Amino acid sequence: RGESALAGLLKNKLFLLIVTLIAVVQIGLVQASPYFGIGEVFRTTHLTLTQWLCLAALTATVIPVAWGVRQIQKW
Repeated sequence: RGESALAGLLKNKLFLLIVTLIAVVQIGLVQASPYFGIGEVFRTTHLTLTQWLCLAALTATVIPVAWGVRQIQKW
């Protein structure tokens, strides 16, 4: 049970493909929001590079924080 949540993740090519496609579509929808009425339909607005970097930094903390919480619960 001591196996990491990330063990074998890079070996699953279908999972990686799906995650990549979801990310590309989401980024595309957000960044294209001022065009073709996409922003009105999905209620989005484009983000600046700084906003994207902050979002990436915050998102990157999810797995380490969840791992830390599990370790505390086990202790």
